[in-house]
Amino acid sequence: MARFLIRRLLRTVIVVWGVITVVFVVLRLSGDPIALLVPAEATTEEVDRLREQRGLNEPLIVQYGIFLRDAARLDFGDSIRYGQDALDVVIDRIPATLQIATAAFAVAVLVGLPIGILSALRPNTLLDNVAVLVALVGQAVPTFFLGIVLILVFAVRLGWFPTSGLDSPRGLVLPAITLGAFAMASITRLTRSAMLEVLGQDYVRTARAKGLGEARVVRGHALRNTLVPVVTIMGLQFGTLLGGSVVTETVFSLPGIGRLIIQAIENRDYPIVQAGVFLIAIGFVGVNLVVDILYAVLDPRIRLG
Repeated sequence: MARFLIRRLLRTVIVVWGVITVVFVVLRLSGDPIALLVPAEATTEEVDRLREQRGLNEPLIVQYGIFLRDAARLDFGDSIRYGQDALDVVIDRIPATLQIATAAFAVAVLVGLPIGILSALRPNTLLDNVAVLVALVGQAVPTFFLGIVLILVFAVRLGWFPTSGLDSPRGLVLPAITLGAFAMASITRLTRSAMLEVLGQDYVRTARAKGLGEARVVRGHALRNTLVPVVTIMGLQFGTLLGGSVVTETVFSLPGIGRLIIQAIENRDYPIVQAGVFLIAIGFVGVNLVVDILYAVLDPRIRLG
Protein backbone atom coordinates (compact mmCIF):
# COMPACT_ATOMS: atom_id res chain seq x y z
CA MET A 1 0.00 0.00 0.00
CA ALA A 2 2.90 2.36 0.79
CA ARG A 3 4.47 1.77 -2.63
CA PHE A 4 1.06 2.29 -4.23
CA LEU A 5 0.67 5.68 -2.51
CA ILE A 6 4.23 6.77 -3.33
CA ARG A 7 3.70 6.06 -7.03
CA ARG A 8 0.48 8.05 -7.00
CA LEU A 9 2.12 10.99 -5.18
CA LEU A 10 4.94 11.11 -7.71
CA ARG A 11 2.42 11.19 -10.54
CA THR A 12 0.57 13.97 -8.73
CA VAL A 13 3.72 16.11 -8.54
CA ILE A 14 4.43 15.57 -12.25
CA VAL A 15 0.87 16.49 -13.23
CA VAL A 16 0.91 19.72 -11.19
CA TRP A 17 4.30 20.68 -12.64
CA GLY A 18 3.02 20.05 -16.17
CA VAL A 19 -0.13 22.11 -15.61
CA ILE A 20 1.61 25.18 -14.21
CA THR A 21 4.27 24.97 -16.93
CA VAL A 22 1.65 25.00 -19.68
CA VAL A 23 -0.12 27.94 -18.00
CA PHE A 24 3.19 29.83 -17.71
CA VAL A 25 3.94 29.42 -21.42
CA VAL A 26 0.43 30.18 -22.67
CA LEU A 27 0.14 33.33 -20.56
CA ARG A 28 3.43 34.66 -21.94
CA LEU A 29 2.13 34.10 -25.47
CA SER A 30 -1.09 36.03 -24.76
CA GLY A 31 0.54 39.44 -24.70
CA ASP A 32 2.37 41.94 -22.52
CA PRO A 33 0.43 42.89 -19.37
CA ILE A 34 2.43 46.09 -19.02
CA ALA A 35 0.35 47.61 -21.82
CA LEU A 36 -2.68 47.40 -19.53
CA LEU A 37 -0.92 49.02 -16.58
CA VAL A 38 0.46 52.20 -18.08
CA PRO A 39 -1.41 55.09 -19.66
CA ALA A 40 -1.20 55.64 -23.39
CA GLU A 41 1.05 58.67 -22.89
CA ALA A 42 3.63 56.76 -20.81
CA THR A 43 7.24 57.11 -21.93
CA THR A 44 9.46 54.23 -22.94
CA GLU A 45 11.53 54.71 -19.77
CA GLU A 46 8.43 54.35 -17.59
CA VAL A 47 7.36 51.19 -19.43
CA ASP A 48 10.83 49.67 -19.13
CA ARG A 49 11.01 50.54 -15.42
CA LEU A 50 7.67 48.84 -14.73
CA ARG A 51 8.64 45.80 -16.81
CA GLU A 52 11.85 45.50 -14.79
CA GLN A 53 9.93 45.74 -11.50
CA ARG A 54 7.69 42.89 -12.63
CA GLY A 55 10.63 40.79 -13.84
CA LEU A 56 9.27 40.74 -17.40
CA ASN A 57 12.47 42.04 -18.96
CA GLU A 58 14.31 38.77 -18.35
CA PRO A 59 14.57 36.02 -21.00
CA LEU A 60 11.68 33.55 -20.94
CA ILE A 61 13.80 30.69 -19.60
CA VAL A 62 14.99 32.89 -16.71
CA GLN A 63 11.42 33.94 -15.95
CA TYR A 64 10.44 30.27 -15.92
CA GLY A 65 13.22 29.36 -13.49
CA ILE A 66 12.23 32.20 -11.16
CA PHE A 67 8.58 31.15 -11.45
CA LEU A 68 9.32 27.52 -10.49
CA ARG A 69 11.48 28.63 -7.56
CA ASP A 70 8.78 30.95 -6.26
CA ALA A 71 5.95 28.45 -6.94
CA ALA A 72 7.76 25.87 -4.81
CA ARG A 73 7.49 28.41 -1.96
CA LEU A 74 3.84 29.18 -2.88
CA ASP A 75 4.88 32.67 -3.92
CA PHE A 76 3.16 33.72 -7.16
CA GLY A 77 3.86 37.42 -6.74
CA ASP A 78 1.46 40.33 -6.34
CA SER A 79 -1.67 40.66 -8.43
CA ILE A 80 -1.29 43.22 -11.18
CA ARG A 81 -4.89 44.38 -10.73
CA TYR A 82 -5.40 44.11 -6.96
CA GLY A 83 -1.89 44.90 -5.77
CA GLN A 84 -2.08 42.10 -3.17
CA ASP A 85 -0.47 38.69 -2.89
CA ALA A 86 -2.04 36.67 -5.70
CA LEU A 87 -2.40 33.49 -3.68
CA ASP A 88 -4.22 35.37 -0.91
CA VAL A 89 -6.65 36.85 -3.44
CA VAL A 90 -7.39 33.40 -4.87
CA ILE A 91 -7.74 31.78 -1.44
CA ASP A 92 -10.38 34.37 -0.53
CA ARG A 93 -12.50 32.99 -3.39
CA ILE A 94 -12.12 29.31 -2.42
CA PRO A 95 -15.12 29.14 -0.02
CA ALA A 96 -17.58 30.21 -2.73
CA THR A 97 -16.23 27.69 -5.26
CA LEU A 98 -16.21 24.91 -2.67
CA GLN A 99 -19.81 25.65 -1.72
CA ILE A 100 -20.95 25.53 -5.34
CA ALA A 101 -18.93 22.42 -6.23
CA THR A 102 -19.95 20.52 -3.08
CA ALA A 103 -23.64 21.35 -3.54
CA ALA A 104 -23.49 20.37 -7.21
CA PHE A 105 -21.70 17.12 -6.35
CA ALA A 106 -24.34 16.32 -3.73
CA VAL A 107 -27.09 16.86 -6.31
CA ALA A 108 -25.28 14.69 -8.85
CA VAL A 109 -24.66 11.78 -6.45
CA LEU A 110 -27.94 11.85 -4.51
CA VAL A 111 -29.94 11.96 -7.73
CA GLY A 112 -27.76 10.12 -10.22
CA LEU A 113 -26.73 7.10 -8.14
CA PRO A 114 -30.24 5.96 -7.05
CA ILE A 115 -31.70 6.59 -10.50
CA GLY A 116 -28.92 4.57 -12.13
CA ILE A 117 -29.43 1.66 -9.73
CA LEU A 118 -33.23 1.64 -10.08
CA SER A 119 -32.93 1.92 -13.85
CA ALA A 120 -30.66 -1.14 -13.96
CA LEU A 121 -32.98 -3.12 -11.69
CA ARG A 122 -35.95 -2.36 -13.98
CA PRO A 123 -34.46 -2.49 -17.51
CA ASN A 124 -36.61 -1.63 -20.53
CA THR A 125 -39.41 -0.24 -18.35
CA LEU A 126 -40.88 3.25 -18.32
CA LEU A 127 -38.59 4.18 -15.40
CA ASP A 128 -35.53 2.99 -17.33
CA ASN A 129 -36.51 4.84 -20.50
CA VAL A 130 -37.19 8.08 -18.59
CA ALA A 131 -33.88 7.78 -16.70
CA VAL A 132 -31.92 7.27 -19.93
CA LEU A 133 -33.72 10.23 -21.56
CA VAL A 134 -33.02 12.51 -18.59
CA ALA A 135 -29.36 11.47 -18.59
CA LEU A 136 -29.01 12.21 -22.30
CA VAL A 137 -30.65 15.62 -21.90
CA GLY A 138 -28.45 16.40 -18.89
CA GLN A 139 -25.33 15.73 -20.94
CA ALA A 140 -26.56 17.53 -24.05
CA VAL A 141 -27.87 20.82 -22.62
CA PRO A 142 -25.13 23.50 -22.36
CA THR A 143 -24.49 24.76 -18.84
CA PHE A 144 -25.01 28.43 -19.67
CA PHE A 145 -28.36 27.69 -21.36
CA LEU A 146 -29.61 25.60 -18.43
CA GLY A 147 -28.57 28.29 -15.96
CA ILE A 148 -30.36 31.04 -17.87
CA VAL A 149 -33.53 28.94 -18.18
CA LEU A 150 -33.52 28.17 -14.45
CA ILE A 151 -33.08 31.86 -13.63
CA LEU A 152 -35.92 32.91 -15.93
CA VAL A 153 -38.34 30.27 -14.63
CA PHE A 154 -37.56 29.84 -10.94
CA ALA A 155 -36.00 33.20 -10.05
CA VAL A 156 -37.63 35.80 -12.32
CA ARG A 157 -41.06 34.32 -13.04
CA LEU A 158 -41.76 32.30 -9.87
CA GLY A 159 -39.49 34.20 -7.48
CA TRP A 160 -38.54 31.09 -5.53
CA PHE A 161 -34.79 31.65 -5.61
CA PRO A 162 -32.43 34.64 -5.95
CA THR A 163 -30.89 35.33 -9.34
CA SER A 164 -27.37 35.73 -7.94
CA GLY A 165 -25.26 35.71 -4.80
CA LEU A 166 -24.71 33.27 -1.95
CA ASP A 167 -26.31 35.24 0.87
CA SER A 168 -28.59 32.33 1.84
CA PRO A 169 -28.79 28.56 1.25
CA ARG A 170 -31.51 29.25 -1.33
CA GLY A 171 -28.89 30.98 -3.43
CA LEU A 172 -27.05 27.67 -3.87
CA VAL A 173 -29.99 25.73 -5.31
CA LEU A 174 -30.02 26.96 -8.90
CA PRO A 175 -26.19 27.05 -9.30
CA ALA A 176 -25.96 23.53 -7.82
CA ILE A 177 -28.53 22.15 -10.25
CA THR A 178 -26.92 23.97 -13.17
CA LEU A 179 -23.40 22.79 -12.38
CA GLY A 180 -24.40 19.31 -11.24
CA ALA A 181 -26.67 18.41 -14.18
CA PHE A 182 -23.89 17.07 -16.42
CA ALA A 183 -22.23 15.16 -13.57
CA MET A 184 -25.58 13.71 -12.53
CA ALA A 185 -26.22 12.47 -16.06
CA SER A 186 -22.76 10.88 -16.27
CA ILE A 187 -23.14 9.14 -12.91
CA THR A 188 -26.62 7.88 -13.85
CA ARG A 189 -25.48 6.37 -17.14
CA LEU A 190 -22.34 4.76 -15.74
CA THR A 191 -24.13 3.40 -12.67
CA ARG A 192 -26.83 1.88 -14.87
CA SER A 193 -24.39 0.22 -17.27
CA ALA A 194 -22.10 -1.02 -14.47
CA MET A 195 -25.01 -2.42 -12.47
CA LEU A 196 -26.45 -4.18 -15.53
CA GLU A 197 -23.07 -5.79 -16.20
CA VAL A 198 -22.65 -6.94 -12.59
CA LEU A 199 -26.22 -8.29 -12.35
CA GLY A 200 -25.45 -10.56 -15.29
CA GLN A 201 -22.42 -12.16 -13.63
CA ASP A 202 -22.42 -15.82 -12.54
CA TYR A 203 -21.93 -15.08 -8.84
CA VAL A 204 -25.08 -12.92 -8.82
CA ARG A 205 -27.10 -15.69 -10.46
CA THR A 206 -25.67 -18.15 -7.92
CA ALA A 207 -26.68 -15.90 -5.02
CA ARG A 208 -30.21 -15.74 -6.39
CA ALA A 209 -30.27 -19.49 -6.89
CA LYS A 210 -29.40 -19.96 -3.21
CA GLY A 211 -32.61 -18.15 -2.33
CA LEU A 212 -31.16 -14.81 -1.20
CA GLY A 213 -33.56 -11.90 -1.36
CA GLU A 214 -33.16 -9.34 -4.14
CA ALA A 215 -32.26 -6.55 -1.72
CA ARG A 216 -29.50 -8.66 -0.17
CA VAL A 217 -28.18 -9.69 -3.58
CA VAL A 218 -28.01 -6.08 -4.69
CA ARG A 219 -26.42 -4.74 -1.48
CA GLY A 220 -24.07 -7.63 -0.74
CA HIS A 221 -22.99 -8.76 -4.19
CA ALA A 222 -23.81 -6.27 -6.92
CA LEU A 223 -23.45 -2.82 -5.41
CA ARG A 224 -19.87 -3.08 -4.16
CA ASN A 225 -18.53 -4.27 -7.51
CA THR A 226 -20.59 -1.62 -9.25
CA LEU A 227 -19.01 1.10 -7.11
CA VAL A 228 -15.47 0.55 -8.44
CA PRO A 229 -16.03 2.31 -11.80
CA VAL A 230 -18.67 4.62 -10.30
CA VAL A 231 -16.27 5.93 -7.64
CA THR A 232 -13.85 6.79 -10.44
CA ILE A 233 -16.39 8.86 -12.33
CA MET A 234 -17.49 10.53 -9.08
CA GLY A 235 -13.94 11.59 -8.32
CA LEU A 236 -13.35 12.88 -11.82
CA GLN A 237 -16.64 14.73 -11.77
CA PHE A 238 -15.91 16.41 -8.43
CA GLY A 239 -12.51 17.52 -9.69
CA THR A 240 -14.18 18.82 -12.84
CA LEU A 241 -16.77 20.68 -10.76
CA LEU A 242 -14.01 22.41 -8.80
CA GLY A 243 -12.30 23.68 -11.93
CA GLY A 244 -15.27 23.86 -14.29
CA SER A 245 -17.57 26.21 -12.43
CA VAL A 246 -16.48 29.18 -14.56
CA VAL A 247 -19.67 29.35 -16.62
CA THR A 248 -21.94 28.81 -13.61
CA GLU A 249 -20.16 31.46 -11.56
CA THR A 250 -20.44 33.89 -14.46
CA VAL A 251 -24.14 33.22 -15.12
CA PHE A 252 -25.07 33.60 -11.44
CA SER A 253 -22.50 36.32 -10.65
CA LEU A 254 -20.84 34.25 -7.93
CA PRO A 255 -17.50 35.29 -6.39
CA GLY A 256 -15.62 32.05 -7.06
CA ILE A 257 -12.20 31.13 -8.38
CA GLY A 258 -13.44 30.43 -11.90
CA ARG A 259 -14.88 33.89 -12.40
CA LEU A 260 -11.76 35.44 -10.85
CA ILE A 261 -9.51 33.59 -13.29
CA ILE A 262 -11.60 34.68 -16.28
CA GLN A 263 -11.31 38.31 -15.18
CA ALA A 264 -7.57 37.85 -14.61
CA ILE A 265 -7.10 36.42 -18.11
CA GLU A 266 -8.89 39.43 -19.59
CA ASN A 267 -6.57 41.74 -17.60
CA ARG A 268 -3.49 39.57 -18.26
CA ASP A 269 -3.01 39.31 -14.51
CA TYR A 270 -0.38 36.55 -14.64
CA PRO A 271 0.01 36.01 -10.87
CA ILE A 272 -3.73 35.53 -10.30
CA VAL A 273 -4.10 33.07 -13.19
CA GLN A 274 -1.04 31.07 -12.15
CA ALA A 275 -2.09 30.92 -8.48
CA GLY A 276 -5.68 30.03 -9.39
CA VAL A 277 -4.75 27.26 -11.81
CA PHE A 278 -2.21 25.92 -9.33
CA LEU A 279 -4.85 25.57 -6.61
CA ILE A 280 -7.37 24.02 -9.01
CA ALA A 281 -4.74 21.53 -10.20
CA ILE A 282 -3.90 20.65 -6.59
CA GLY A 283 -7.59 20.13 -5.86
CA PHE A 284 -8.14 18.00 -8.94
CA VAL A 285 -5.16 15.70 -8.45
CA GLY A 286 -5.91 15.54 -4.71
CA VAL A 287 -9.40 14.28 -5.43
CA ASN A 288 -8.01 11.73 -7.87
CA LEU A 289 -5.50 10.57 -5.26
CA VAL A 290 -8.36 9.96 -2.83
CA VAL A 291 -10.18 8.06 -5.59
CA ASP A 292 -7.12 5.88 -6.16
CA ILE A 293 -7.02 5.06 -2.45
CA LEU A 294 -10.74 4.23 -2.42
CA TYR A 295 -10.15 2.10 -5.51
CA ALA A 296 -7.54 0.08 -3.67
CA VAL A 297 -9.84 -0.29 -0.65
CA LEU A 298 -12.77 -1.47 -2.76
CA ASP A 299 -10.70 -3.84 -4.89
CA PRO A 300 -7.50 -5.22 -3.27
CA ARG A 301 -6.38 -6.57 -6.65
CA ILE A 302 -5.48 -2.99 -7.64
CA ARG A 303 -2.97 -2.77 -4.78
CA LEU A 304 -1.45 -6.07 -5.80
CA GLY A 305 -1.21 -4.93 -9.40
